[in-house]
Amino acid sequence: MRILVIHFRFWILRGNKKDPGSKRDICVSKYSFEPGFFFYLRMEKGEGRKRLRYHVVQLIFNFQLIKMFSDELEKISWEETTKAIYSKTDADVRRALGKKEHLDVNDFMALISPAATPYLEVMARLSQKYTMERFGKTISMFVPLYLTNSCTNSCVYCGFHISNPMKRTILTEEEIVNEYKAIKRLAPFENLLLVTGENPAAAGVPYIARALDLAKPYFSNLQIEVMPLKAEEYQELTNHGLNGVICFQETYHKANYKTYHPRGMKSKFEWRVDGFDRMSAAFVVLIVACHQALSVL
Repeated sequence: MRILVIHFRFWILRGNKKDPGSKRDICVSKYSFEPGFFFYLRMEKGEGRKRLRYHVVQLIFNFQLIKMFSDELEKISWEETTKAIYSKTDADVRRALGKKEHLDVNDFMALISPAATPYLEVMARLSQKYTMERFGKTISMFVPLYLTNSCTNSCVYCGFHISNPMKRTILTEEEIVNEYKAIKRLAPFENLLLVTGENPAAAGVPYIARALDLAKPYFSNLQIEVMPLKAEEYQELTNHGLNGVICFQETYHKANYKTYHPRGMKSKFEWRVDGFDRMSAAFVVLIVACHQALSVL
């Protein structure tokens, strides 16, 4: 999802050889484009020997924020959606399973409803069929490397909880490189996942960027699973070789989310769920949203 769209109008100044100073403003058009692109526009129009040159001389920008994922979540009623799922019937499930085209939201609700329980084997076989058609017998493996277990959050389910009396470690550059070498001795792994807790003061973006730089001689595909960052910080990390980001979202139920994450930066629900928008704005190549068992609570 885009974070912003740039709207602009441009004006053309038209002149001629006899009187270069005679110009007239013409508002030509209005366009929208996504950030990350730039252009230079020059148009020429000719009739015989007479040619008029059109130049873009002024751009007026209006930065307009578009809705984030958290805004979209606000439109969805948790209670009404749950009721709709539980109302699905056996016929709804069979209709969804029999579709040849893409399924819609109602089909999805049918397939995760209690009415779909007798069809788990059917769904598993369909899943296998489509997986083989699209990917074949392919398994992609990555190796996770924990750079630090230091964390400032208080997630109730996590061993990195700030109040947990355990030894905290932040790997040095030498230790990081030694770990890279040890991984390569195990097998010719190429996909590396760098993992941290959330302690930006001690292991923030500069630390992660350095770890990525050190990894490039050893691995061809670099991903991270760290605290959510600003869009410009994700962009900075892509300049250091970052290819992908994995982010866990334990639940989309806002009230329950606060129960599981009472303190720390991770307690900020909107900041967490909007992280995927910021990754997109930074043109991160691979974005993976992982969902744990808490998603159903």
